[in-house]
Amino acid sequence: MQPLALTPRDIVLAAPDLASPPEVYRRLTEVLEQGDWDLPQLARVVESDPGVTARLLKLVNSPYFGMPRRVSSVADAVGVLGANALRSLVLASTVMERYRGVPEELLDVRAFWRRSLRVAVTASLLAEAAPRAVERQELLLGGLLHDIGGMLLCLTVPEAVREALLEDPDVASSGALERVVLGSPRQALGEALLEHWRLPPRIVAAVAWHPQPAQAPQAALLVALTSLAVAGAAALAEGEGPLTDPADPRWALAGVSPLPAEALAEAADSAYRSTLALFEGTAGAY
Repeated sequence: MQPLALTPRDIVLAAPDLASPPEVYRRLTEVLEQGDWDLPQLARVVESDPGVTARLLKLVNSPYFGMPRRVSSVADAVGVLGANALRSLVLASTVMERYRGVPEELLDVRAFWRRSLRVAVTASLLAEAAPRAVERQELLLGGLLHDIGGMLLCLTVPEAVREALLEDPDVASSGALERVVLGSPRQALGEALLEHWRLPPRIVAAVAWHPQPAQAPQAALLVALTSLAVAGAAALAEGEGPLTDPADPRWALAGVSPLPAEALAEAADSAYRSTLALFEGTAGAY
């Protein structure tokens, strides 16, 4: 198909309702950007939505984050993680609820979020062997949002997506919708959307540049880990793909030596199942 004569920014600005972030995340961003805030103020914003509060605390206390002690309140979570990490986790715990309602013939939403979550936990496992620390909430958001532009395309230009699917029925599940529909070699719509949401530049880079990690302008480790996880998570259980190929240049970009495939597959499956349980029941997303 011929790519649309639209820029990613055109799509974001033409769909203000769909392009708006989850409400609690939006309000937290406003408070933090004002600069004059305190812990009780942040806690009140999050606690205004009991569902978000419950999911946030469940996530923070999960094995994914491995906290040394139980976090019992939103204020406690800010003290342990920091304000910006809290904002990222609020987004992670709400974005699945915000982005649903895609016609089934265009995208299997449940499979989309499960695939994204598997990328997040795989990246987290790879990061354990990395020479430099990467924040767990960055890995979680990078994985969850790595193909968010494809989801937005299904919601905003469904006819173009239908045309792409007629040519290649697997294009939505392969993460290539942006390339086919917009002609972009990177995740440019995801980049435009997350910049619109005012996410930290490191997370934007992970989403935008994971198809071309060697060209990423910043956050090289986070981008490389996300790229490896995107490319390898689905194939890991079959013992193939880049996660079992020591010659893949992304290992060098991440500064990580390939891990034993069998052990990594087992750990990734266990981590995925336990993390998936945290999101079950989120507005019917699963």
